[in-house]
Order: sequence, then C-alpha cells, then structure tokens
Amino acid sequence: MQGAALRDLRRRAPDEVNGPRWAWACATFVNTVGPCAYFLFGRRGGLPAFD
Repeated sequence: MQGAALRDLRRRAPDEVNGPRWAWACATFVNTVGPCAYFLFGRRGGLPAFD
C-alpha cells in the first residue's frame, strides 16, 4: 500500500495534493495509517465515486 501511495503522490501535480507533498511522503511510512490517510485526505477530489 505504501508503494501505491508514493507512486500516486509522485505522479500527481502539486495542485492536486492537499498540503505539502514531502509531508505526505513522510506520512506513508507510518504503518498502514499513513497511506490510508493520504488516499482519504491527501488527494484533491477524495475517493472515486462508486456506481
């Protein structure tokens, strides 16, 4: 999960991330809570819509 979060963070433009990218990159190293927090709160737009 951490790898997916770091890959997503690296591929996003800075204006698509809530807050500083370096802080989210550091947060991904906090067990599974960090990557989950990034996917829930770090990306602009939040979660994808489920149909």
